[in-house]
Amino acid sequence: MPTPTDLHTRLSSQAQQANQQLQSRFPNAHKKLQELGFSLKDLRRHSANILSAAAIAGGVLATAPIIQHVVHPTQIQEKLSTDQLTDIMKTELSNILPQKIGPLSPPTEDRISDLVNQTLGINVTANLDGNHLITTYGYIGQEQHLPRYPGDTVSQHDALQKEGITAGLGGFGYFAPSKSEMTEEAYLEEKYYVAVPIMYLPNWSGNVKKIVSFYKFRKMLVINPKNGKSIIADIADAGPAGWTGKSFGGSPELMQYLNMKDGKQKGPVVMLFIDESNQKIALGPVEQAQPRYIAKK
Repeated sequence: MPTPTDLHTRLSSQAQQANQQLQSRFPNAHKKLQELGFSLKDLRRHSANILSAAAIAGGVLATAPIIQHVVHPTQIQEKLSTDQLTDIMKTELSNILPQKIGPLSPPTEDRISDLVNQTLGINVTANLDGNHLITTYGYIGQEQHLPRYPGDTVSQHDALQKEGITAGLGGFGYFAPSKSEMTEEAYLEEKYYVAVPIMYLPNWSGNVKKIVSFYKFRKMLVINPKNGKSIIADIADAGPAGWTGKSFGGSPELMQYLNMKDGKQKGPVVMLFIDESNQKIALGPVEQAQPRYIAKK
């Protein structure tokens, strides 16, 4: 069983490494935090002391799974406003993304994943369980509302009704068997959905059932690199067609939040899988950094 001193030392070391990584990999973000008057050192010491006290109070560390609230720069970002977070994301992405919109190299995808993890506290990845989108950086276009249950009409959607509703179902069918069985989760799944052209994946043929099972309502992080806004979406449709020149589609509400309502209703986004193995993330706009909890057995 680790002693309180051992735990304090270990967590302080982990925090110092994470802070050094933030400064070296994302100097602009680190500089912005310093300008805002946040002290990484003081926060690290405070969190480590709390955990050491918890170790003294509870003698279960050696036998039970531990949910460690890892000392992490994200704790500082939690205190930032939405505008400050989006400013950091916009600045850093402008230094990472290539000028040409299209597939990214694995090192570039890793840098963006690290940026999201450090800044927003969300575990994202370009590869999840052996799955990878055709591209993680591409154009997204606006889609219509999707029927949520049998008999659903656009007049029953509470916003942006002028955008219309599709004549057919989304790629994965209804969100609920009936109106009375609609849940809050199902409501948000349609409200913040994205379409991904899974039918063009290189392993589509012969793996349809497996691919559909993985992608159906899979949570994704969608980032507008032009303004730094991020939103948690789910995959609820397949498309768009290749001839459109777009790699993704987005619900009216999603496109509105990302500020892609300039008439073109199209623009570049970065899209990454969300790994929820150690954290649960709610659908919708990311307007505050998430606390990063890592489960360790």
